[in-house]
Amino acid sequence: MGARNYHSSVRDALVERMRGGETPTALHWDTGIPIQTLCRWRQAPSTLKLMPPKPTRPPATPRSTRQWSVGEKLRVLMVVGQTPEGQVGEVLRREGVHDADLALWRTELHEVLAAQAQATRELSSQLAAAQKELQEVKALLELKKKVDAMFTPRAEAAVPPKSSGK
Repeated sequence: MGARNYHSSVRDALVERMRGGETPTALHWDTGIPIQTLCRWRQAPSTLKLMPPKPTRPPATPRSTRQWSVGEKLRVLMVVGQTPEGQVGEVLRREGVHDADLALWRTELHEVLAAQAQATRELSSQLAAAQKELQEVKALLELKKKVDAMFTPRAEAAVPPKSSGK
């Protein structure tokens, strides 16, 4: 079912009934309008004419550590790694990080490093195979040059010597 649009006069009348003490549940049974819609209407800024709008202010808590960049996470891991064991809790509080976050980041770091090590091993193997093939091609080229030199007549031998007779 799609969203249903109600006329503003219906909305205003139901908001007035809720202000008069009727509950959204009772109005739901009376009108069939979903309770969530009624609650949203009751709390909408247009229906709260007596209350001034709330001032906007920055959030009181820092952003979630899930929103941190990889660089920020690595920085914290390095700081914690260089901190004496007894002072790690203080660093974590100062950075706003929980032990669980730190454990997760370490696991992620180990997984990334393991994947990179595997990729490095595979690339090294491919490089070694390519270098071996290159050496074989070089050897074949040298052999071809020698064979060509053996079976190609030299320019001096191809020209018969001039006879000085008479």
